[in-house]
Amino acid sequence: MSAIYVDVVLAVWLLVSAFVLGHTLLSAAVISLVAIAVGIVALMALKRPGIRYVNSAITLFLVFLAVLLPGLSAGARVNTAIVGLVLLALSAMTPVHGHPHDKPQAVGPEGAQHPWSPD
Repeated sequence: MSAIYVDVVLAVWLLVSAFVLGHTLLSAAVISLVAIAVGIVALMALKRPGIRYVNSAITLFLVFLAVLLPGLSAGARVNTAIVGLVLLALSAMTPVHGHPHDKPQAVGPEGAQHPWSPD
């Protein structure tokens, strides 16, 4: 599973957890907006991989929110921090471009395939 799809799944979890875990009205609203932004940016990264760095900034903000938002329950605070750190790590990963079958062919100096090439 691509890191982008994991980002989307974690953004959905973050959105759900904003209403299920012990959040205040303010923290639920802020976490929900961050979750929606993370999901949108992750989906945009399917076409423009470099935009994943926007998610790095958003999720760094999310980690600070986990520490700074008043009125969060301990579970909500820990959940938000962990999800934020995982999203931050995923957004910093280099995406894999192309498909496994799109590998370039090994060619010799005259353009002939090497005997050890897979095809």
